[in-house]
Amino acid sequence: MCVLECPAKAAIDLYMNSFRRILGDPLARGDVVDDWRSTEGALGVSLPVDYKEFVSAFGLCEVGGVLDFFHPQAPPGEFSRSPLVQMGLLGSVYAHRRSKRASSVPYLLISEGGGLLPAAVFRGGAYLHIARGLSGDVEWGVVIDDRHGWREYRLSFSDFLIRALEGRLDPPLFTSEVIAAPTYRLQ
Repeated sequence: MCVLECPAKAAIDLYMNSFRRILGDPLARGDVVDDWRSTEGALGVSLPVDYKEFVSAFGLCEVGGVLDFFHPQAPPGEFSRSPLVQMGLLGSVYAHRRSKRASSVPYLLISEGGGLLPAAVFRGGAYLHIARGLSGDVEWGVVIDDRHGWREYRLSFSDFLIRALEGRLDPPLFTSEVIAAPTYRLQ
């Protein structure tokens, strides 16, 4: 009998059902448990279960033709879509931006002792991060860096993405075309 795990699993199942309803059936579903363990070990933190479930099920994917998700099994290389590689790249970018104007990057990456982990990138170059340590009721929220400003969402990753895909964020994250017919494809 499970006391603590059942409610959490039920919530994850509800999130995944919502993603299936919006995006269709996930195509990736690979064994990424060891990859997540390795990623979390390198970061020194446990990542949110709903985020890991989405990425594990939907894979190294593109949503709406505009948002590319990172994945722990991304092929290696200088511009890998691995969250750890992306964090290394962003560490340099953010350090450069801070050197020009300290207030231009008000958050720190996990590798810098903060709470941001890059989760996806928009085609225009904006980064979607999962973020721990935001004030509010959630342990992990979402922060977007669009290079001109920062937006903080005190919602779980799944609540945020579902609301975004349904057009229920203000301002909207996706265009009305994406909201009307969201697409999903593996990369």
